[in-house]
Amino acid sequence: MTDVGSHSISGYYRNVYLTQDVKYKPFYSFLGNGETVSAFAVTIPGSKYNLGIYNETAQQDAGWLPNLSKGDRVLLQTANGVYCSIRASVPLNMQIGYSRMKVEEAGKIENVGKS
Repeated sequence: MTDVGSHSISGYYRNVYLTQDVKYKPFYSFLGNGETVSAFAVTIPGSKYNLGIYNETAQQDAGWLPNLSKGDRVLLQTANGVYCSIRASVPLNMQIGYSRMKVEEAGKIENVGKS
């Protein structure tokens, strides 16, 4: 299981190195609280990226969203007490590099993203 530490859904806004490895380690893990979570890339190294959600509690994939564009928001309805993690990658033949990723409760969405 990913080390979730004390991560609540307080938010994440940092650079993440994206590779073409779809099983790359998660960049953010949190304990669900029943709220909807928004996850998206503010910047990406190329034109598309992939986002994966993993249910750490059940040890199974909870979603895979390929070929997203910068600013495309993925919404995830969390369940109380369920640990989740989020990972990202770039599609094959896309440029690898740093992406600025943001994760937050959907009720706290700021105007950051597509420009």
